[in-house]
Amino acid sequence: MKLTNQGKVTPPIEIDYDDVKICIFRLNALNHPTRRRILVAINLLDKNATATKITEAISLAPKVVEKHLALLVRAKIIYREKTAKQKLIFSINHTTMEKTNRFITEINKDQ
Repeated sequence: MKLTNQGKVTPPIEIDYDDVKICIFRLNALNHPTRRRILVAINLLDKNATATKITEAISLAPKVVEKHLALLVRAKIIYREKTAKQKLIFSINHTTMEKTNRFITEINKDQ
């Protein structure tokens, strides 16, 4: 048990440091304004979120968008799926977003 600065006794938070590292990587990925714009575009384009359409939606160079998409995929914030016509479609990984949100909520509990 630890004593907080408000005088309340709280149980210690159990921390899995691998989860913390992963979450920090994801938060860093989400911290970039271009990547947040990409996520908004993916959400708005829904099932039609190809790299070309995302690039058009946010008016940036294709190479810039590709770099940010690759990082979001590596962070498992978005999925990259091939269609039958060999097109790459991007979609938001809601499970990862929920896990990250729960992590932040847990850290901020009792603050």
